[in-house]
Amino acid sequence: MHGFHALVTMVVGNEIRDTQCGFKLMTRQAAQDIVPQQRLHRWAFDVELIKLAGELGVRLHEVQVVWTEISGSKVRASSILHIAFELLLIKVGYDVLRVWDVRGGSAGGAAGGADRVGGDGGKPWTTRA
Repeated sequence: MHGFHALVTMVVGNEIRDTQCGFKLMTRQAAQDIVPQQRLHRWAFDVELIKLAGELGVRLHEVQVVWTEISGSKVRASSILHIAFELLLIKVGYDVLRVWDVRGGSAGGAAGGADRVGGDGGKPWTTRA
């Protein structure tokens, strides 16, 4: 999994430690701004969600969850290539070629946009306390 996390860091940075495990909770407005813009619906959908949230200034807060590993992984070796390809698509589509636009919204996360990053150059991320 270290290779996967290295790829994710190259795509969305390292502010969120675990993109796969945990809940993706957001306000209705954030969901209305983010979800229609998502292009990926398989392996890397959550990495793209984090990318879009960051681009739109929606604050994210990572909360630890208790995870119990169950033997018998559902991920096949061929899936690893698909995951890497989707991460590459995110990086190229949003950052390198910029062929995937991010349309601004009125998201933010909290009522009245209180969680939205303003023009003060603040970080759009919060991490574990």
